[in-house]
Amino acid sequence: LSPERAESQLRFLTPAITLQYGNTDPGQAYNAALFLKHMLSREYGRLYQYCDIQSCLRENEYAVEFVNYYDDRTGKEQYDALILSKGSPCPTRVRICDGNDLLLLYATGQSIYQSGLYGFIWSKLEKEIPKGATLSFAPSGLINIINIEAAQNKAGRRASDIWNIRRLTSTKQLCLPHPANRSFSQAAILGGTDDLAHTRYEADEITALMTSEDIQTKTFVGKKCTENNLKKCVNASPDILHIAAHAFFLDNDTIPSPLQSGLLLSGGKKVELGKTAPGNYEDNIVFSKDIAEMPLDCCRLAVLSACETGLGYISADGVSGLQQAFKQAGVQTIVVSLWKVNDMITSRLMTAFYCNLLSGMDAHSAMYAAQDHIRKIPEYSHPYYWAGFIVLD
Repeated sequence: LSPERAESQLRFLTPAITLQYGNTDPGQAYNAALFLKHMLSREYGRLYQYCDIQSCLRENEYAVEFVNYYDDRTGKEQYDALILSKGSPCPTRVRICDGNDLLLLYATGQSIYQSGLYGFIWSKLEKEIPKGATLSFAPSGLINIINIEAAQNKAGRRASDIWNIRRLTSTKQLCLPHPANRSFSQAAILGGTDDLAHTRYEADEITALMTSEDIQTKTFVGKKCTENNLKKCVNASPDILHIAAHAFFLDNDTIPSPLQSGLLLSGGKKVELGKTAPGNYEDNIVFSKDIAEMPLDCCRLAVLSACETGLGYISADGVSGLQQAFKQAGVQTIVVSLWKVNDMITSRLMTAFYCNLLSGMDAHSAMYAAQDHIRKIPEYSHPYYWAGFIVLD
């Protein structure tokens, strides 16, 4: 069966598969989640099942697939967690919350990270997953664009303080070969565009950090932060790609399109307004469609230090837009934002993130530590300042 034919058939199968999320057999529900993400992501290699993921888990490691589905018994959308551990005979199913209630909570703003969100999600899992365990989860539905790792309990501890948490596109990634934990050798940094004054400082600070660690670094700031130079950077196969620029997501159509999101590099915002961009070859508006076709298989980390780079249309395989585009291009780990972040605080957050990363932390731990650093500054303790970025493998 060709990929094109399989995808065509899947459009008819999707509703039936989605109903399997609500299957009373948690093993079948887990397998349905893996299958749907596998097909919709256009990955036509091996199809994994929950027993494969389970065989890759070690002691005190847990895999969680969040699922959302229409519950015909209640007539409402339901969120559940399907939990796997090494010793369990099958996944454990935990009911999380009503979909409409989660949507109403999300709509109240960033204060949910201080109270409300932890009770909605993590309090339901505390009995199943011991404190200090390694927890790898794949989000579903609205959880794709909520930083549940940053949710604080009544004592002020974040979920990422209680468990060693890693966010995945799918828990099947636990079965895939992991690249050797080698040091970074090449980096490409673009920033300092248009009215984002602090992005130039951010680019300069990160460049200094990279060079101090003998990482070969190419930096393009100001008018040099162009689409043409981005393509040159990509063709050089960097380990790290950092972009501090404007981004956009046009939520104005019922049909997802890779032309509804992208990056605005130097002058791109002026082109958007009908003016002329610098450079002779490109308009410096880089659509998600363009990014998805870039050769980024060698890129271990792409950091999109801009506003709302993690937003897009939510589907069974994640979030279309920049998130999906960079993953389709082959990037191992991405860092994206969930709202309009403050560029001055973001530059401080990113500097702390790279200090942690280059000291030997993995990207998830490096971000949690950087966010903790910012939230301990009294005037920036509100989650708006520090909880806007997520790390996704």
